[in-house]
Amino acid sequence: MDRFFEELNVIQRMVDEIPMVKMIITSEQQAEFKKSTKCYMCGKEYSFEDMVENPPVRDHDHISGLYRVSAHTKCNLRHRQTKKIKVIYHNLQGYDSHLIDKAYRCKVEGQKVSGSIGIANTDEKYMSMMIGRFQFMDSLQHLTHPWKIG
Repeated sequence: MDRFFEELNVIQRMVDEIPMVKMIITSEQQAEFKKSTKCYMCGKEYSFEDMVENPPVRDHDHISGLYRVSAHTKCNLRHRQTKKIKVIYHNLQGYDSHLIDKAYRCKVEGQKVSGSIGIANTDEKYMSMMIGRFQFMDSLQHLTHPWKIG
């Protein structure tokens, strides 16, 4: 399990090094934003109440910095990019989740770090769990139809 956590740390450092850049917006895009009348995410027209409670903002990609379009503040926040790393694990709900959680708890004992958070069926079976920035999900939970043999 030590090697497993070492690899997770390498991946996390790589994600941490992805730079967040400032927005790049042309004068034409700025004029387009000022003329915008609706949120491109939800499709609703901007109302007078929105100007106070949920004003339009300039949605942009935080990695490239490129401006996209106008959106409500709340819509924009719902679609924000995070540095959460999703790990799809086959049969996580089986005993493997217990092993990962137990090893993680032993590894960080006595250290001040964010712990694991799990959505559990039982004490030893997790459907999903978070360890730091990693969200572990069971691949079997995402299948819409059971495997058919024959």
